[in-house]
Amino acid sequence: MKSSKELVTAVILVLVIFGGISAYWLTAKSEVKSVTLNEQKTVTRIERRQTGAPITLLTFDEVKALHKAKKAIFLDARSDREFAYAHIPGALEAYYAEVKANPQVVGLNRNQMIVAYCSSDKCPMAELLATKLIELGFSRIYVFPGGMKEWISAKMPVQSSGTL
Repeated sequence: MKSSKELVTAVILVLVIFGGISAYWLTAKSEVKSVTLNEQKTVTRIERRQTGAPITLLTFDEVKALHKAKKAIFLDARSDREFAYAHIPGALEAYYAEVKANPQVVGLNRNQMIVAYCSSDKCPMAELLATKLIELGFSRIYVFPGGMKEWISAKMPVQSSGTL
């Protein structure tokens, strides 16, 4: 009789442990939300990148992965009018010429990943913004050279502040 009680106890213990592991796995999986494994690998690769350069250029796929994973703050270097018309969802307005006086930007964590972008690869404002951010002490600056043109061409969502 004693051995059957021990067997039942052991089975219950195994089920409880398995249930706990399953619950943990499902919770961890749901936290990643809709970020695919490939996108997570891209984000991890970007986070570990050691280029020695203060500004690193990102591809569209890298930017998309960072945005989807919410691992970076996006700063729009364009004018307030362009920003109001359309910007990457969640991006902050950070017109490059006024960034040092922008309390939203100045108050950011200096170690946070920052992605600066402007209109297209022909627009120098993202690089100018990145340079000013480095002067302010930011250490993880990335530039998305394709900017809004590439973002919209890929049919990615845009946000508008509606104040034109």
